[in-house]
Parts: sequence; C-alpha cells; structure tokens
Amino acid sequence: MLQYLIAFIVLLGILIFVHELGHFLAARLFGIRVEIFSLGFGPRLLAWKRKHTEYRISAVPLGGYVKLFGEDPNADISPELARYSFAHQPPWKRAVVVAAGPLSNFILPLVLIAGIYMVGYPELAPVIGRVKPGYQAYKAGLLAGDRILEVDGQQVRTWEEMAKLIENKPNEPVELVVDREGWRFSVRVKTVEGEGTDIFGEPKRVGLIGIRPDPYTPLIGVSDIYGAGYVAGLRTGDEVIAINGKPIKYFFEIERAVWSSPDKQLVFRVKRGKEELDIAVKPRPR
Repeated sequence: MLQYLIAFIVLLGILIFVHELGHFLAARLFGIRVEIFSLGFGPRLLAWKRKHTEYRISAVPLGGYVKLFGEDPNADISPELARYSFAHQPPWKRAVVVAAGPLSNFILPLVLIAGIYMVGYPELAPVIGRVKPGYQAYKAGLLAGDRILEVDGQQVRTWEEMAKLIENKPNEPVELVVDREGWRFSVRVKTVEGEGTDIFGEPKRVGLIGIRPDPYTPLIGVSDIYGAGYVAGLRTGDEVIAINGKPIKYFFEIERAVWSSPDKQLVFRVKRGKEELDIAVKPRPR
C-alpha cells in the first residue's frame, strides 16, 4: 500500500511540475516576470533566487504554483514596470499563459509515447513464473522457469504473443515447444475454458492452461524486429542487469527507465546465457 502511495505522490509531483512549467515558460516567452516558481505548498524546504524569480521546493508535494508579477489588475505598478506585468498584457497573451499549463500536461504523454515507440517498449518474456496446481500445464509437467518458444508451430517472443495464441483456443489442444535450461521438448496441452475480455471490455470465452508470468524477474521479450531494441541487439530472454549503469532487479524498473528517458540513448547491460553484454539502444523515428 505504501509503495502505491509513494508512486502516486511522485506521479502527481511530475504532473504538477510539468503543468507549472508550462505557465512559467509561456510567461517568460512574453517577458512577464515570474516572482515565485514553487513545487509544493506550505513551508519552504529549499529556495534560491535567480534574476527576478525565487525557485522553491515546499513541504507539501500535493500541489505547486507560479506567482506572476502583476497578477492583481488593481495593483499600483509604475509605467516603466508595466510591460513586465501579467495584468498589463494583451488578452491573447494572458490566455496563452493560462492555457500553457494544461497544454503541457497534454503534450507530456505524447512525448512519452513517441519515445516508447522509438526505443521499443519492454515486454515480459514468455517464461513461466508460476504453474497452478490442478490445471493442464501442471498435469503436463510444465515448471516455473520454463520458456515457451512456440505455440502450434508459431514462434513467440513475448508473454502477450503466447497468451493470445492459447486464449484463442478454448477447450482445444495446443502444441508447445519448451526450453528448460537448454533442453528443448514438445508437449501437448489441452486448454480449459475460462472467462476473459475483448479489446472493448466485453466478456468472451478464452483458453487457459494454468500458467502465470513472473512480473518481477527482469527478463525481456522483443516482439518488434524493426524496433530500435531488436536492431541494437536485444533479444527475447535477455536478463537486464543494469541500464545506464543503474542496477536492475525487477521488471518494472526496466519500464520506468524507458518511460523516463523517451529521447535519450539507453545502455542495457544484459545477461545472455553465460555472457554479459552492453547494448546501446538509440531512439529512432518509426
């Protein structure tokens, strides 16, 4: 519960920072003085001044604000300072400054999504993390750590690809090619019918064999052979040890690193078999 609260506060802080940064940059573009740029409310924890602006980090992270010079239209401002005043700007400039905050929040996810498409989104490898007792996979002898290579003759690179092929065959047998620590074998497993949802959220019947992924182990699946990750040399089954020198222990840390660096080169240190490789992934247009 605590980790979700911390994640919520961090995410909210980022959104607020981007929002207020939009107001700040628009005001500076039009020559309007910014008196205070604060991330957070309440008592100041840290403050420094540069030119006419005081930058603050305040105690309560659930908010933030930008204070512009001359926000009060009734304030007594000398003629020589009027050109720096928000209230003395033409209406269209004031409108742009006000709209720049929400516009920045709109642009942020577009930039992040563009970065994901340029770098390649990390996906779970088709490696079994847990086998449910009593289900067909358990009866067929599948074990945690087994890697699914093929489903009915079709190669799979990610957990999602594998799951879709199995789900599309409720109450039907599927032929799996499995790698278990270098030993490759085939096994025939009949699915059972379960309930899932389609892309519109409507219920549908799906095939299940009783396996789950391991969402913690930092093993990646690379589905797009034209993506920057595959072109740079990343492959399904690579275990990510570090990104840009920062150690990686969990899969979600890979996602976080990619999301936070949409336009920067990332150096993946991966373990492939007994080798450790450094692979630089450079974002590129799709």
